[in-house]
Amino acid sequence: MNKSLKQFRELLPFLPAGAVPYIWTFVAISVILTILDTVAVITLALSLSAIINAQDISIPLVGRFGPSQYIYVILVISLIILTKSTLSLIQQRLATRKFAEYEFQLGNHLFHAYLGAPWIARLSRTTSELVRMVDIGIAAINAGLIFPLLNVPSLLISSVGITLTLVFVQPITALVTVSYLGLIALVLYRRLSKYTTDAGRINVEYSFKTATLMTDMVGALKEITLRDKFDEVEAVVGKHRKRATDARADIQFYSGVPKFVLDAALIGGFLIIGLVNFVIYHSMDQVINAVVLFAVAGMRIIPSLTGFQATMNIINANTAQVDTVIKDIYEAQEYRAAKPVNQGTTPVSHPKELRLEHVTFTYPTQQRPALDDVSLTIPLGSSVAFVGESGSGKSTLVDLVLGLLEPDSGQIFLDDHPLPEVLKNWRHRIGYVPQEVALFDGTIEENIALSWQGVIDRDRIVLSLTQAQLWDTVQQRTGGLESSVGDRGMALSGGQRQRLGIARALYSNPLVLVLDEATSALDTETEAEIAQALHNLRGEITLISIAHRLSTIKDYDTLFYFESGRLVAQGTFDELTSQAEGFAHQAQLAGLLDPSDAE
Repeated sequence: MNKSLKQFRELLPFLPAGAVPYIWTFVAISVILTILDTVAVITLALSLSAIINAQDISIPLVGRFGPSQYIYVILVISLIILTKSTLSLIQQRLATRKFAEYEFQLGNHLFHAYLGAPWIARLSRTTSELVRMVDIGIAAINAGLIFPLLNVPSLLISSVGITLTLVFVQPITALVTVSYLGLIALVLYRRLSKYTTDAGRINVEYSFKTATLMTDMVGALKEITLRDKFDEVEAVVGKHRKRATDARADIQFYSGVPKFVLDAALIGGFLIIGLVNFVIYHSMDQVINAVVLFAVAGMRIIPSLTGFQATMNIINANTAQVDTVIKDIYEAQEYRAAKPVNQGTTPVSHPKELRLEHVTFTYPTQQRPALDDVSLTIPLGSSVAFVGESGSGKSTLVDLVLGLLEPDSGQIFLDDHPLPEVLKNWRHRIGYVPQEVALFDGTIEENIALSWQGVIDRDRIVLSLTQAQLWDTVQQRTGGLESSVGDRGMALSGGQRQRLGIARALYSNPLVLVLDEATSALDTETEAEIAQALHNLRGEITLISIAHRLSTIKDYDTLFYFESGRLVAQGTFDELTSQAEGFAHQAQLAGLLDPSDAE
């Protein structure tokens, strides 16, 4: 319980505006309705005892009612119970909608923080973690902590109120009831709390492992099919799913245990209450009165205890999930707090160059710098390429140029402006084509415009597709621009997906076009056609390429050659073949340099 209250206190400051006052209002109304219900049940208990003995009904603070008024007392009690039930139903409906809105807003807050987080932090998130963060985890916060916890005061007040009434009316019955049911409830709480917490942790852990594995395996489905690994894949996924489903079964079982145990305890309570009263009073009338009183009180005490146990089981089962979301929320706050005041909106109308001065960058998980003291200048309007072996720092340099990463030391300038000061303006002018183009399950035009609800410029789309040598293919498809690309673009070939990525980058009419191995999946003829189309854009846009196929960048203005994170040479293709032995060797292997020329 202490753990749950601690989690609740940690969450309160992060709930949407107006949530905290509503929560306390909800608790107050719930308590009032519970008191109303408790009064009705207590009055019913006193009335039934008097009716059985044909005595006047004595209701404290109200008065006495004779046999002729029994029917009116019962009608009033029934009306109170019906009114309470109706008001509770209305409150429950309003509350579920309200808390659903809080869940929605908190999820949006986390997702917004994730999108605005430093690129290096986003790299550490898997798809499964992101889904958990903005959907499943937030749902656990609402349904697994806040809502159940807010019902606890009402459950406790109901039990305490009825118990105090028993003390006032029949102290012996009250003592036996509290001792008997209290002991059973305490044992259940202590045992089940541990079991449900452990089961909840296992469920979260293995559900997440299952989701991660299935996401990864779908991406490798072709290789799995070719190597006939279905049985092995099924076994691994099945193993994790088995642990998760067993844990969920345990949670469900533990949630039902209190009801069965306490219902059985109610029957045992009749015997114990009757026996104790008979031993003390030696009167069957007293025994009957005590049993009737216990039965009516039990109608509320047992459901309250059962509800409390079920509530705690739900909370304990979601403890691990809630802890993870709270951690996500704190990280989101750190991202927002660390966000610079200047969002990089300083306008730069006609920049002339991008300049790196002594830039060094090391990934948090690495000891050796990915880039080490790099200085270079890229004249805007020119064509440049970063070349070198895998791991030489080319992709890291591109991420720095895009403003996704920040240097550990050194600076990047757009003309004389530090890049962070103009970052938003700079990013809007960049078209980026990755090696593996990420496509959404939507239409061709939606994927190019990256728009699902906004206005799409059809003329720009047609021009972009034409420049990417894909317009003729699109025209031949049923539906044309409105045809679906399928899940992850599987309705297109690899080359078509890459050309669609190029069209997407060109759609925004960029100042700079960054190509990260963007033509690696194209056939030679199509690659040549796109290379010519890009060549025609030279002077209008800046081309920055990462390329292993040196034939695509042979006629670029400047090539920067990297080895182990250091810039070792720069110049034209011909200049690099004479300056850098490693580059000359790569050119020779590509058939672009005669062995005699390399000597």
